[in-house]
Amino acid sequence: MWEWGPVDGLAERVELKVIVPEDAGRSLGIDPNAGQVRKVYFLDTSRRTLGLQGVIVRVRSVDRRADDAVVKLRPMVPRSVPRWLRHSDGFAVEIDALPGRNVCSGALKIRLGRHEVARAVEAGQPLTGLLSGRQRRLLALYAPVRERDLQTFGPIEVRRHKLAIPRLDRPLTVEHWTYPDGTTLLEVSARCRVRDARLVARRLSAELRARDITPASSQRTKTEMALTTRGTAPASAYRD
Repeated sequence: MWEWGPVDGLAERVELKVIVPEDAGRSLGIDPNAGQVRKVYFLDTSRRTLGLQGVIVRVRSVDRRADDAVVKLRPMVPRSVPRWLRHSDGFAVEIDALPGRNVCSGALKIRLGRHEVARAVEAGQPLTGLLSGRQRRLLALYAPVRERDLQTFGPIEVRRHKLAIPRLDRPLTVEHWTYPDGTTLLEVSARCRVRDARLVARRLSAELRARDITPASSQRTKTEMALTTRGTAPASAYRD
């Protein structure tokens, strides 16, 4: 199901991801009304300038936990990133692996206060104001756009479930995304070290087959869906 190309030595972890049909939730024992609730927002221009340059800006409100904001480079050549970024606290390099493709990504993440995102949204404040100085520096380096041109795409409601699968020997994460226009997406994922990726991929594939779960015909990522799904950017999108 998953294919592998050369992996840069700076990437220590892999996230194996697969989009599955909606009814797979029943096979996994998921209660659609349970799970941790999250609200996700993406920032980009109306022409998707950031996405076209391999930059993702995401702000997330998390139920009963601290909110967070991330600026991600995908795809990324790890050894090409500047030293200040490579050694920044909160910067992580990971392989995102979907059926038929894998890509190296680097993310600079910060924690925000609880309900900080909701307060900004309720006040009509631009979500770019939640980014740190280093995140702004990263954004300016890889996608120099005017902050006032950034729009907010969302909110996207996410329900996140953690499952204990003994045969997998690690937690299985299931996320159900509901986009503003009603489009939905169900993703199954598991994280592991790069050196264990092939073994974990085999085990995860076997577990899904045992439950008669096959990959969905479309393997678009959650972010790709967020930035292209009709209605994801409401007319009242917040702007700088």
